[in-house]
Amino acid sequence: MCDKVKGYFSVMREYKAEFIMLLGFAVAGVIYWDFRGFVSEQTKWITENAKALQEMNIRIQNLEHKSSK
Repeated sequence: MCDKVKGYFSVMREYKAEFIMLLGFAVAGVIYWDFRGFVSEQTKWITENAKALQEMNIRIQNLEHKSSK
């Protein structure tokens, strides 16, 4: 049992930089995936708000036009 553990530790010691690099790539992938979802949600929200503001602007312009007559 101890020989197996020593073997794993020696491999980890030898390839420490590679393990850290792979872990970094995995973390970067997760962050990219999460950020992509966040940007997608924000884009949808901004689009909905822009449509609502544009509709409100048109309604206000119509009311101003009616009241100026």
